[in-house]
Amino acid sequence: MDNAPHDEGTKQFSGAALSEDLSTMKSDADQIQAETGDVTKTETEDWGNMDRLQVVSGLTEAKPGQIEPGEDYRFLITAAVQSSPSELGTWLSGDGQGFRGSDRPVNTSLIDREHNWTFAGENGFILTPPEDGADVIAAKPVDIGSNDLDKQPIQFNADELLGATAKNGYNQVNIASGRLEGVFIRQDEQGQDLGNPRVNEQLRAFADHHGLPVVEIPVEPILLKAGATQIHELEAKEGSRLWKISLPSDGVLHEIDVIRVKPGETPKGMQLDERGFDLRIQQLDRYGSSTFINADSEVLGQLRSKVEALLLDLTESDREALEFTLRRIDSLSRPTS
Repeated sequence: MDNAPHDEGTKQFSGAALSEDLSTMKSDADQIQAETGDVTKTETEDWGNMDRLQVVSGLTEAKPGQIEPGEDYRFLITAAVQSSPSELGTWLSGDGQGFRGSDRPVNTSLIDREHNWTFAGENGFILTPPEDGADVIAAKPVDIGSNDLDKQPIQFNADELLGATAKNGYNQVNIASGRLEGVFIRQDEQGQDLGNPRVNEQLRAFADHHGLPVVEIPVEPILLKAGATQIHELEAKEGSRLWKISLPSDGVLHEIDVIRVKPGETPKGMQLDERGFDLRIQQLDRYGSSTFINADSEVLGQLRSKVEALLLDLTESDREALEFTLRRIDSLSRPTS
């Protein structure tokens, strides 16, 4: 396997909260101050390399078996979203020496009992964080559309990052090194595995072969109700922009994530238009498990009508993102020859 982190960024721009209150999340996150002992850092200040490790501190040891409902835990995880979880696990293991990203980071999330949604609701691997704070590349309470090794300011410790993460969302922590500690499987209230059965089977087999613990994490479903379609601009890497269009219905949530990358950048896995726009469309259930919508003309048609209705009374930048969304939906809806 190529000496590079896994392909999670090809499906997720990089590792975007599914928030009930997206309109206030960005401003709330901007106001959070990271406090450590007697030292307080504002949003414009970076932490030193040792302090950067505090955003991945207080982790729970991975032990085999099911976590009991109400039991506290905290893990640093990466979702197994590529075609071969065993290949990713082998790369993360690094013959027992851990991993190091040479050209892009591993996109991870910090999860706990109150924040256990993952990218696309996928299961995957539990990691030990870097030993060197310089290898903590970025950390935000939302998906920030970043998948490179350009170090960004760290404005949170672990408690603050989780506190700013939506309960029906996930944060993004990019790391350049670490070690493989175990496997995690999300389960419903009846103890049945969530996610792709094939992937779960491979994850359990990999853990058994390598003597790794399999941690079974209970996930409480959330109530999904119909509501207004909304667009919000989220925090992104400097020079890029990121919008989330939320389209809630009874029992299902559709999310359209639109990104405009920094001029001159060509991130791997993206299909940028001439102005640097790309998007992904997901359909999420009450456990946060998602299906990517790429060719369902009926669903795309329904989403298009809702997106088009948002075009009134918008800022010019939001309008540009919506107009791109409509064009891409039209393109996806056309029959292929």
